[in-house]
Amino acid sequence: MRAPGGSRGFTLVEILLVVALVGLIATSALGPMIFLVEKLRAVRDDYGAERKVVAALESVVQDLRDGLPQASAPFRLVRRDALAGGPDDALLVWSLGPTRRGGILGTVVYTVVRQDLLHPVATGLYRWDLKVKAPTDVSLEGLKTEDARLVLPGVDSFRVEARQEKAWVQEAAGKLPQGVRITVTRWGRSYRHQDWLPVQEETKP
Repeated sequence: MRAPGGSRGFTLVEILLVVALVGLIATSALGPMIFLVEKLRAVRDDYGAERKVVAALESVVQDLRDGLPQASAPFRLVRRDALAGGPDDALLVWSLGPTRRGGILGTVVYTVVRQDLLHPVATGLYRWDLKVKAPTDVSLEGLKTEDARLVLPGVDSFRVEARQEKAWVQEAAGKLPQGVRITVTRWGRSYRHQDWLPVQEETKP
């Protein structure tokens, strides 16, 4: 077909081929772009999840930093495992931490609560601020979830090691530790946090 003036025009088939080619190029370029956007979103979500875990575990360490070494047996670490086999440790410290939250001096307790028939609450890491009660006087079995605060939802594994007398121990009752290692599992992913506490002078390995 020729357009007026002798120049050749485009046939319908040629126009359709061009449109199809442009669509193919656009689709080819859009595929990697969509993949990149999805990867960036995944990285952002992972970073956000990790920051929440770090902030929660740093709050545990802060309560240890606020521990009062002059108290008798200000620290207690209990090694436990749930019936299903998951780590279920309990960390207790005589601390000024509750005063930062509008409470009074007492023992702070951290442990995991799992949702079940006896505990119709969200699974996660919980904190109790117990008024004027030493760590050694606390009955872990007597803790009530309605008195606790959810620190980090989704945590179903809580394992703690304390640095005592130049060694990492799994259980302790006595003076404040020189350091702490905390490992949690949240929604299938494990996180580990280690920190040193300004309680006693010690050469770190």
